[in-house]
Amino acid sequence: MVSDPFHKQVEEHGYIVFAVIYKNFTDFELLKKVLSKKFGEPVAESDEYSFSKFSDYYETEIGSDLKRRIVVFDKTKLDANFLIKLKLFSLKLEKRFVKKQGCQQRRTVNIDPGFLTKEKFVLLSFKKKPRKIYLGKGVWADLLLLSRGKHWEMLPWTFPEFKDKSVQEFLLSIRNYKK
Repeated sequence: MVSDPFHKQVEEHGYIVFAVIYKNFTDFELLKKVLSKKFGEPVAESDEYSFSKFSDYYETEIGSDLKRRIVVFDKTKLDANFLIKLKLFSLKLEKRFVKKQGCQQRRTVNIDPGFLTKEKFVLLSFKKKPRKIYLGKGVWADLLLLSRGKHWEMLPWTFPEFKDKSVQEFLLSIRNYKK
């Protein structure tokens, strides 16, 4: 690689985040064990909160009265290849948490992986939207919150749950976490 004095490469590091939607706490606990085997013990975990309070998007598939927890793992180097692998791993993992309902297989969890840095909170998605940045292999990065000092700046497309004060305070506590 040729050194370019006008282009300094800066690596991005951030916390790995899994925002998990579930109905049954046992499914969440089993999922967390699998994640811990791959990424080590979580550095933080949010309290359980009602996802259904903010959206009914997954109720047809997973059920009503859905819960969400955010599980945070240690900092790592973030690059497009890692993030793509993280989203594909999450999809593969979701397929392990299915139950049969009639003739159909239904997920019992929804896993939204992403990352948290001092500057931003991003989730990864397979859904294309004009605001999202394409990483490759069908994976998109969705910037949901920007850091503004001691608070988060919400964007027009920030999901309602991430506008919630308690969720934002949890993310701020991780952003400010020092090992």
